Amino acid sequence: MLMRALCALLSGWLLALAFPLSLPPLRLPEPIGLIPPILPGAGPEAGYTQLSWLAFVALIPLLELARRSPNGRQAFFWGYFSGVVWLSGHFIWLGSFGPAPVVLLTLYFSLPVGLFAWLARLVYRRGGPGLAVWGLAALWTGIEFARSFGMWAYPWNLLGYSQAGWPAFIQSADLGGVYLVTFLIALGNTALLALLSNTGAFRVRLGHALIAAALVLLNLGYGEYRLATAGPDPAARPYQVALIQGGVESFRSWNTDFMQEVLDAYVPPSRDAINRWEEETVGDEWLPGELTGPPLPRDLLVVWP
Repeated sequence: MLMRALCALLSGWLLALAFPLSLPPLRLPEPIGLIPPILPGAGPEAGYTQLSWLAFVALIPLLELARRSPNGRQAFFWGYFSGVVWLSGHFIWLGSFGPAPVVLLTLYFSLPVGLFAWLARLVYRRGGPGLAVWGLAALWTGIEFARSFGMWAYPWNLLGYSQAGWPAFIQSADLGGVYLVTFLIALGNTALLALLSNTGAFRVRLGHALIAAALVLLNLGYGEYRLATAGPDPAARPYQVALIQGGVESFRSWNTDFMQEVLDAYVPPSRDAINRWEEETVGDEWLPGELTGPPLPRDLLVVWP
């Protein structure tokens, strides 16, 4: 009982600390302050403390908890509890709206974490090391993908977003979106646990771990290549952003049946924002749908959330 509670707490804390908005601004004491050159994202950036590298080990206590749970009900309960701990820290930025949104969103969005723990227990009971490494990484990614639709369509805390401060690691998002980044992070967790556990032949576990490590390194190599060939840094030139809020219900935003309704909600205020911009700066009008390549030589960027 105590060990399960500690595992749930630890996993929740590590997940919360992996996201930059989970802590107020502070400067980490040495020797942790020496970490950023080795593990990007571990120092204070943009006014927040970032420990994004913890995402690569944050799921290990949760996975071990699921593996050792005697039944699915306990796996779900402790997974849900871990999610509550995680999201209580992650949603802390909503505190300015009062405690109710934090509590309700935390209780609601912790359900997928409980579901993951319940399914992870089944995978450990019925599968071998290979399924535990690759299947569980795919399972976590699949649950995150499912959370992008319907009543779950508020993917603020996708695991891949934790690496926003590590440009080389997230360049593969142009191949598989944030979900590919999430998969690689989850794969690091499952591979490490497989290597450290005593289930299955060591050679088999080592083989899966080495392949997973090779994929992560390949991802980093791809990211470095993309950054090296990206051309001039667009951040070197300042942009002003017009954020347009159309007030469209979330389930309609991604439904092609309501495309005209979405356009009717966003296009007029977008044109208004452009028209209010200095004509000598913008020139002719343009909309985000026309931006298919590098940022145009404009100083105004219209964003539809």
